[in-house]
Amino acid sequence: MLFLFSFIIIILNIKSKRIYENIFDIQNGIISNISKISFSKIIYGTNNYNYKFEIKNIIFKYDKNYTYIHNKTFLLHNPKMTIILNLSIYENNTNLFDMDSKDIIISDIVIVNINFESITYFQEYEDFSFNFSYNLNDIKNDIIIYYNKIKEIDLFQYLIYKETNILYNNKTIYEYSKEFILNNILNEMRKNLIYYPESDSLHNFRMIYEYFLNKEFGIFVHCEHSFYYRGKITFFSYEEIIKVNTTVILKNLDIILMYKESSDYDKYDKDEFEKPKLLELDKIQLEPNFEIIYPNLNEYEYSYCLLEELKYIVKKTIDSLD
Repeated sequence: MLFLFSFIIIILNIKSKRIYENIFDIQNGIISNISKISFSKIIYGTNNYNYKFEIKNIIFKYDKNYTYIHNKTFLLHNPKMTIILNLSIYENNTNLFDMDSKDIIISDIVIVNINFESITYFQEYEDFSFNFSYNLNDIKNDIIIYYNKIKEIDLFQYLIYKETNILYNNKTIYEYSKEFILNNILNEMRKNLIYYPESDSLHNFRMIYEYFLNKEFGIFVHCEHSFYYRGKITFFSYEEIIKVNTTVILKNLDIILMYKESSDYDKYDKDEFEKPKLLELDKIQLEPNFEIIYPNLNEYEYSYCLLEELKYIVKKTIDSLD
């Protein structure tokens, strides 16, 4: 599923000092995002059974009377997470990776309670990047999964509570599911910290995006036997965003551009924009020094001209905001 940039933001000078959020606002924003965590994950199990977990809802609570806040760090005491998931169990006798080959045996709502001792959020880098650490005393006792119908079926009761296997790190599927769910929740919590509070490089790219979207620019892009002299971006989306240290990476982008084209540098032939063209990119990197790194395309590819148009529009935007 593609994520769109959709936000309202005040356009500031890119090189001006960013006004950082209040730590209480950051705390409230981070905590509210926990309830928005969503994933659909599969454990490929034994006996040709596969277990698909899909989050339906998350309830997050903590002891507000013992919250510790200092500078850009805050500690949540005794946070508790209740996760409501749909668990579907499939029988698969053919290709593990072909969902069409799976016949669902049972689907049930399960509830997972995770009782942390503490979760600490802190600013990790100077670019306003946050991270977190957590304390969990005993995964066996502090994570509990409540089944409903599945417990009543003798076969699955055996598979869940009795059978151990190397696929489950020599645990039962019940104990292994605790680790599986916890690790995926922690991974999604870290992903949330890319979006909020966002690093300086992503913050500035959002400002650039807000400025250039649907705005017409004068450009000069060579393209085979012609050139683009006017252009605009009408759509910009990405499939995933990741962060490696201080580098933000937007992956699998779809960008729709339009342009006015002429074959004569001294004469503009067309008044109308060409039909929308789709530019697909594997990634764009946002560096902490605000440099934007694009993939390399062969100049003989059609998409090369669209990439050059994108670069030109982004550069014109930066010049306008500077």
